[in-house]
Amino acid sequence: MNPKKLIGFITFLIVLSQVSFAQTWQECYDSTDYYFQKKNYPAVISWAEKFMIFTNLFVTDKSTLPNYHQALQYTYQSYVALNQKDNGIEHFANWYKKIDAIPATYQNGFAYNKSLLLGNLSFYLGELYYKIGKYSLAQVHYEKALAVYGKQFGEETPEYEECLQKLGRIMQELGDYEAAERMLMNNASLAEDIYGKNHIQHAEALNQVGDIFSAKSDTSTAIYFYKQAKEIYESTENGLQSTSYAHNLVSQGELYYRMGFYTAAEALYRQAQYIYEKNDYLKQAEYADLLNRFSQIYLRLNNLSDAYRLIEQAMQIHLQVFSPQHPTYAKDLLVLGSIYLKVKDTQQAEIHLSKAINIYQKSGLYKQIDYFLAMSQLAECHKIAKQFDKAESLFLSAIDSFNQYIGERNIESASIEAKLANLYYQTGKYAQAEEMHEACLETRYELLDESHPDLIESINDVSLLYWADKKIPKAEKFFQQSIENYAKQFSRYFSFLSEIEKEFYYSRIRNFFEKFNNFALERSKQKPAILGQMYDNHLSNKGLLFYTNQKIRNQVFASKDENLLNKYKSWVQLKEQLAKVYKLNYEEIAAQGIPLDSLEEVANFIEKDLSLRIAIGNTKEGRAQENISWKAIQRNLKPDEAAIEMLRFQEFKPDSGGYFTDKVYYAALVITPQTTKNPTLILLENGKEMETRQIRFYRNSIKFRIKDTQSYKNFWQAIDTAQVLAGIKKIYFSPDGVYNQLNINTLFDEGNQKFVLDKVEVHILTNTRDLIELKKKSLTSSINREGKAVLLGYPNYQLKQGKSNSAYKISESNANSSLTRGLQTRDGIAQLRGGRIEELPGTKEEVLAIQKIFNQYQIKNEVELEDSASENILKNTQQPLYLHIATHGFFNADMSNAGKEKSDSSLFIRERDMPLMNSGLLLVGAANAYTDETILAEINALRSGTTYEDGMLTAYEAMNLDLRETELVVLSACETGLGEVRNGEGVYGLQRAFQTAGAKTIVMSLWKVSDEATKQLMINLYDELCKTRNKRQAFVSAQLKLREQYSDAYFWGAFVMIGE
Repeated sequence: MNPKKLIGFITFLIVLSQVSFAQTWQECYDSTDYYFQKKNYPAVISWAEKFMIFTNLFVTDKSTLPNYHQALQYTYQSYVALNQKDNGIEHFANWYKKIDAIPATYQNGFAYNKSLLLGNLSFYLGELYYKIGKYSLAQVHYEKALAVYGKQFGEETPEYEECLQKLGRIMQELGDYEAAERMLMNNASLAEDIYGKNHIQHAEALNQVGDIFSAKSDTSTAIYFYKQAKEIYESTENGLQSTSYAHNLVSQGELYYRMGFYTAAEALYRQAQYIYEKNDYLKQAEYADLLNRFSQIYLRLNNLSDAYRLIEQAMQIHLQVFSPQHPTYAKDLLVLGSIYLKVKDTQQAEIHLSKAINIYQKSGLYKQIDYFLAMSQLAECHKIAKQFDKAESLFLSAIDSFNQYIGERNIESASIEAKLANLYYQTGKYAQAEEMHEACLETRYELLDESHPDLIESINDVSLLYWADKKIPKAEKFFQQSIENYAKQFSRYFSFLSEIEKEFYYSRIRNFFEKFNNFALERSKQKPAILGQMYDNHLSNKGLLFYTNQKIRNQVFASKDENLLNKYKSWVQLKEQLAKVYKLNYEEIAAQGIPLDSLEEVANFIEKDLSLRIAIGNTKEGRAQENISWKAIQRNLKPDEAAIEMLRFQEFKPDSGGYFTDKVYYAALVITPQTTKNPTLILLENGKEMETRQIRFYRNSIKFRIKDTQSYKNFWQAIDTAQVLAGIKKIYFSPDGVYNQLNINTLFDEGNQKFVLDKVEVHILTNTRDLIELKKKSLTSSINREGKAVLLGYPNYQLKQGKSNSAYKISESNANSSLTRGLQTRDGIAQLRGGRIEELPGTKEEVLAIQKIFNQYQIKNEVELEDSASENILKNTQQPLYLHIATHGFFNADMSNAGKEKSDSSLFIRERDMPLMNSGLLLVGAANAYTDETILAEINALRSGTTYEDGMLTAYEAMNLDLRETELVVLSACETGLGEVRNGEGVYGLQRAFQTAGAKTIVMSLWKVSDEATKQLMINLYDELCKTRNKRQAFVSAQLKLREQYSDAYFWGAFVMIGE
C-alpha cells in the first residue's frame, strides 16, 4: 500500500476511535445520571464504574471535568443511600490509586486535571470517613482536598470554603478547639467574601463559629454569633424556612439548655422540628440530633418516658445515616445510659455507657467533651454499685482530661467535679468533698444563672455536707440560698411545663424540702425562728401542682381571648379522648393502632403553649407569683382562731452521703393571733405507725361501729391539748398524709366524753394560704348570688346507648337501709367489668326531696334522673349554683397503688400511674362500660375525633367540668373523698378534680354509708342551706341533726366539707 494512503487510513482510524470513545463515556455518564434520578443506586454505582474506565480522558481533557465531578457526587450519595459507606471508601480509594498511578506523559493541563481529580476524591473520602466515625482519617483527606483547592482555585472560592468548613467541624469533633476556632473564623470571613454578607452560606458559617464558643462555655460570644446569623436568615427570602435556620435554632436551643432555660430551649427545638418536618428531613441526621436534644431536656425534667422514646427514635435514624461505631451514635448511647442511670439500673447503664466510651476510643476522640461525660456517667455507675475506687479513678481521669484539653472553667467539667465531691461526701472524706465542691461552685457561680438547676444542686449538696460535718450555721446559709433560688427557678419555668413534667419537677424539689424539714427540726432547738421558714416553704409548695393548674384555667377564662379559649377547648377535647384511651390496657391500645404517644405529646404541647401564653400575659401586665408568709396568715385570724399546717416528712440523716430512714414525722405548725416570733411546733414522731396500724384501727372501728377512744389519742390529743390552742374555738386545718384519710370531727375524747365536733370547729383547707382569700370573701361563707341548682341521681346503669335495657331493677319496695353507695369490692373496676352494679332507689327519693326544698325556697333547679342522669348532661352543665350528684362512687385502691415499689428500668417506660383514672362516679350506662360494644364505639369515636360516653365519670374527666362559679358540689356517693394520697399535694381523686373544675366548696364521703342515712343527711343539709345561705353552718347543723337519729359516727361522720 502506498505509504501516504497508509498514513491517511491510520489517521482516519484514530479520529474514528476518538469519536467512538467520546460517545461511549458520554453514554456511561448519561446512564449514571438517569439511574440516579430514578434512585436506582446499585445501577448508579455500576454505570459510574464503567464511566471511570475513561480516566485517561478526564486527566487530559478539561472539558470532561464537570461530568467527572458530578459522577463522583452521584456515586458518593448512592453509597450513603444504600448505607454501604465502607464499600464506598474502598471504591473511591481504588479510583484514587488508579488516577494517582497515571504517568506524567500528557500535557495540555495534565497536572491541573489530575490534581483536581485527586482533590475531589479526597473530599468524598473525607465525607465517607466522617460518616463512619473515623474522624482522624476524615481529617487527613479533607486536608489533602483543601490543599488542592487552595492551589488550583484559590482560597476565596466555594470549593475551598466548603472544605475548610468541614475540616473545622472535624477539628471540633476531635476536641482541638483552638484549631477549630481558627478554621471556622476564617471560614466565616471567606463565606462573607464569596457569597456576600447577607447570604445564607455566611449565616451558616457564623452559626458554626457560635457552636465552638458554646462548647467552650463562652456564652456571650456564642450568642453574638447566633444573633448575627439569625439577622441574615430574617433578611433573606425564605431564610426562616431553611434547614440552615433550623440549625441556628437548634444551636441556640442547646445553649439555652446548658444555661438552664429549658422552656426557651424546648420552644426553639419545636420551631426547628417544624422546619425539618416541612422540608422532609425526618430521616436526616440533623433531625435525629434534634431528637437527641429533646431527650436530654426531658431527662433533666425527669420525664423519662418521653426521654426514652425520643432517644430510641434518634438512634434508629443515626444507625441508618451513619454506623453503629459512629461517635454521633455514641452520643445517643450516652443519653440512653444516663436514662438508665436515672432509675438506678446500673447494669443497663454500664452496658450503654461502655459502648459509647469504646466508640469514642476507637475513633480517637480522647479530647471530646462527650467522651469525658460518658466516663463520668460510668463512674457514677460504679459509685452506685459502691465500687468507690473505680469511680474515683474515672472521675479524676475525666477531670484531668477536661482541664488539659478543654480548660478548667467549663459547665460540663463542673458537673464532673460535683459528682466526685459527692463521692467523697458519701465515703466520709468531708475535707476533700468540701474542696471539690468549692471548685465546682466557683465555676458554676461564674458561668450559670443563680436559678440554674445545676447551681442549685451544688448549693444543696454543700448544705448537706456542712450539716453532716456539724458546721450548722454554714449549712443553714446554703439551705436558705437554695430556698431563695428555687423560688426564682419556679418563676422561670415551672408554669410552662405540662402537668406530667410539673409532677416530675415537684418530686425533685420535694426531696430537697424533706431534707430541709429534718434540718429545721434539728436547728429549731437552738434557733426556733427557722420554724417560720418551714411554714413558709409549705405555704409555697403544698398543693403546688393543684394551684398552678387551677390558676392557668382561671386565667384562660378571664382573658376573654378567643384564640386562647379555642385552644383551651381543643385541649379539653383531646383530654376527653385520652380518658377513653386510658381505659384500655396496652395490648388493646396496640391492637387497635391507637397512637397514644402522639395524642399525649400533642396534649402536652397544647398545655405548655397555653401556659406560656398565660405567663407572657402575666409578665406584660406585671402580675407575678405572690409570696405569702405565715405572718400574712396570722393577720387574717380572729382572736379565737388558729391556723395549722400539717407537714408529713420522712426522717433524713445527713451522714456519709445522706439517707432516708423508715421513720416518719408529722409536724403541726400552729399560728394564733398571739404568735410572736415563730409558729409553734407540735411534733408527732410515730408517723409510720399512724399510717399503718392506727389508721387501720380507726377505719375498722368506723366500719364495724366499735366505740373508738384510741384514735383521738393517736391523731389529735397532742394538738388539742397544746397550750397554744387554749381558748381557740375555730381551727383552719390543712391536712397532709394520713390526715386526709380521717374525719377529725369523729375523733372521741374519752376524758370529757366529747367528739371533736363538739369541742372546736375544724375548717379543712387545702393550704392555709386559702384563708387569705376566704377572709376577702367574708368568713360567713354566705351565698350572695342567684343561680340554678342541678341535681343528678338514680342513673339507669344498664341503659345502652340509644335504647333502654330491660335488665332487672330493684323496686323501691325492696330497698332498705343496708344499701351503700359504693362498689362492693375493693377492686371496683373488676366489678364494673362484670356489669354488677346495685341500684340505689334512695338516691331518687333524695333528689326529689331536695328538689322539693328548692321549690319551697324558690330556687331554680334542674333534675336529671334515671335515663337523663348521664355524662353528657353533666359535662354540658355550666356553672350551676349548686351541683348535687347522688349515685355510686368508685375508688380502685389496688390500681392506685400498683407498681409503687418498682425500681427497674421499666420505670421510664410510660406506666399507667394515673390516680385520677382510678376514682369516679357511675352514671347512665356504666354497667356496659367495659363491654366490647362500648369499647368499640369509643374507639370509633376516637378515630372520628369525637367522644362516646361510657357512663363512668372519672376524676380525670371531672377536672374538665365548668364549675367556675359553683358554690357547692355535693358528691352523695360512698368514698368520694378517697383517692391516692400524695404527700404535699393532697388526695388525687374526685376532691381534687372538682376543685380544679372550679367548685368553691365540696362535700364528699370517706367511707361507705347507708343509703337511708345519706339521704337524710342531704335533706338536712339543703333545708338548712336554703334557710341560712351559709354552707359551713348548714353542713355542721345537718351532721348534728343526723346524729340525733344515728348516734354512731359511722352514719353522721362519713361526709366532710372542703373549701370555703
